[in-house]
Amino acid sequence: MIYTFGASLTKFYWPTWSDWLQVYQGPVTNLGYTGYDGHMTYWTVLDHSKHLTKDDEVYIMWPGLTTLSVWYDDEWIEKNNCRGFFPNTEGNLWFTQNVPFQGLYKQHPDHSTSFTQLLVQTLQCILNAQMLLESVGCKYTMLFNINPWVDIRPIYGEKYTTIWNTILNITDNSVLASKNVLKLSPVRQLFDMIKWENCIGAPEDRENLRDYCGLWEYDVSNKEYFLLKNSNDMHPSTLAHHDYLLEKILHQDPYTGTYRNRAIEIAEQCSKMAIPKFENKDTTATPDQPLLCVTI
Repeated sequence: MIYTFGASLTKFYWPTWSDWLQVYQGPVTNLGYTGYDGHMTYWTVLDHSKHLTKDDEVYIMWPGLTTLSVWYDDEWIEKNNCRGFFPNTEGNLWFTQNVPFQGLYKQHPDHSTSFTQLLVQTLQCILNAQMLLESVGCKYTMLFNINPWVDIRPIYGEKYTTIWNTILNITDNSVLASKNVLKLSPVRQLFDMIKWENCIGAPEDRENLRDYCGLWEYDVSNKEYFLLKNSNDMHPSTLAHHDYLLEKILHQDPYTGTYRNRAIEIAEQCSKMAIPKFENKDTTATPDQPLLCVTI
């Protein structure tokens, strides 16, 4: 079995690279979920590791440096008077069992983390997943939503604003901040322990932070993909996902892909699709629910 993990660039309202992987090499179990960050992705991998065998294959597309999910409990929520932040009135957070409001959930905007904390924890999640999968003995591949050194933390204010969808190139500030974090001795050791050769999008020169790239960089580099974007949403079109899978993951010519014309048809269909705004999306803890609105 092939398993895929990640955020909205792994599971979305139209076919992603994971869905095209199902078509070209299936079967695939897609355990991604829109809104996940690095912590949620790692804990999902860990939670499902009991089902993995050495004959399985795992792909993890790591989300960018947006937020850092936190383990909550009812006492902390009550003490900090932030119960209204959690939309599910039953307190069913991610991985909640029998105790309401005890589980994993997105970071509270009044308690946001530093870039340093976010970057270090993301590297730790990658290393933890690497060691976990190697203990299973299965084949695994890491990928990225976006260059993992870019600071794409959202802006919290009167209105929640994402910035990942505005990034065209990594900024000097992100490069400098990331290099300063890597000067910290244990973080440097953490960086060196990651097997970057198993990460699609990591350059041969690991020190060149500008040359790391993910699906987002692949998407914005091609005018054809831009013209097929949804008019109200900047997520890569299904054509970009199709071509990324073939070129970067399967190492094939995307333009000769059997289903490329179908990918174009779906992208044109989805370009006019009504996508729920972030603040209106169902934010209850149901990552097992499918999002796909069209079939291949």
